[in-house]
Amino acid sequence: MADQSMRRFKDETGKRHDMLTVLRFDEIRKGQPFFACRCDCGREVYVRGANLRSGNTTSCGCSHRKLPRRRGSIQMQIRCGQRVWGKVEDPTSGKTLCLTTCMSCGRIGHYTERILRNRRALTCECYRPTHNSWRKMIDSCSRIFRLFGG
Repeated sequence: MADQSMRRFKDETGKRHDMLTVLRFDEIRKGQPFFACRCDCGREVYVRGANLRSGNTTSCGCSHRKLPRRRGSIQMQIRCGQRVWGKVEDPTSGKTLCLTTCMSCGRIGHYTERILRNRRALTCECYRPTHNSWRKMIDSCSRIFRLFGG
C-alpha cells in the first residue's frame, strides 16, 4: 500500500462519468490506477482511470445490452448478408415481402420484414456447408487445371 500511495495519479473518487459513479481507488495494475465504480443499474465494476477520463468506458455494459429498437425503413439496408432493395407484394398470399439479393452470389430472395428485422439465420445456398465444400472443390480443380492443364 505504501508504494501505491507514492505513485501519482488523478484521484477520481466521488466523480461521475456518464453512468458510472466512482466509489473508491481499487489498485494499480501494470502501472495504471483502477477505480471501483457503481453503474446506474446497480452493478459494481472496476475501471482504469484513463478510460473514465477519456470516455471510453461509460457504463458497466448495460447500455450496450439495452440498445433501443430502431424503427424505420428497411429499404436499402444490408441485413443477414442480404441487400434489401425494396418491398414487393406477393401475388399469391398478398403479404408484403422485401426483395433481397445475397451479398456473396447475387441470388434474389424474398423475406418478410419481421424475419429481416429479427436477424434470423437467412443463409443463401452459397453460405450452406454443402455448397461451400462444393465451391471449394470446384475452385481447387480449376486452380489445378490452370496450373497443369490447358
